[in-house]
Amino acid sequence: MAFRRSGGWSAIAAMLATALVLSAPLQGLGIDQWLADRLYAWEGGHWAWREAWWTSRLVHDGGRLLTVLAGAGLAAGLVLDHRRRVLSARWRSAAGYLLVTVVLCAVLIAALKRITGVDCPWDLLRYGGVRAQALPFTGVGACFPAGHAGAGYAWVGLYFALAHAAPRWRRRGLAAGLALGTVFGVAQQLRGAHFLSHDVWALAVCASVATGVARYWPGWATLRGHAQR
Repeated sequence: MAFRRSGGWSAIAAMLATALVLSAPLQGLGIDQWLADRLYAWEGGHWAWREAWWTSRLVHDGGRLLTVLAGAGLAAGLVLDHRRRVLSARWRSAAGYLLVTVVLCAVLIAALKRITGVDCPWDLLRYGGVRAQALPFTGVGACFPAGHAGAGYAWVGLYFALAHAAPRWRRRGLAAGLALGTVFGVAQQLRGAHFLSHDVWALAVCASVATGVARYWPGWATLRGHAQR
């Protein structure tokens, strides 16, 4: 979806600015720690659900498998379509966009996690770990932005894909991506793997990638054109 020159980047800037504004109270005023404190106390002074079946096996491991299989399914569908042309041009373009978006989200968040070096809550002395504090570029962890939540939020690209191929379903696609990322993120917070701000930035990164890729995707109409359908 080739956005007008101002529209696409303005949307990206707005999303990143919103994440920055939200992070100020979450991190600077200690809301991250306040929420984690409540969860930690609620679980009995330890991360009781860190290895629980539903958080660890179902939502974390199962969710990761689900997103990998969904991405592989997209790739396989595109390969099959290349050979037999079973998709319409609109759906072929939408599927290609979505696959590129999901992969880029995963790669970018993985790189940022390594660069930022932020520890997870469960690494900190406050929550039974060994590290004093989770400051950027000082820790040995790889917890910012949230990788698992990002694997869900990467699918907010469904909004743009469906806006191109089936406009009436675009909001449902967006809701699905937001719901998936939120479920993944909440489960990881309950395990002690992330603070809330980690999930906020995962969403901001994924939404920015989805918007940026859509802005330059070949042959797509403007964002305004899709939004008015």
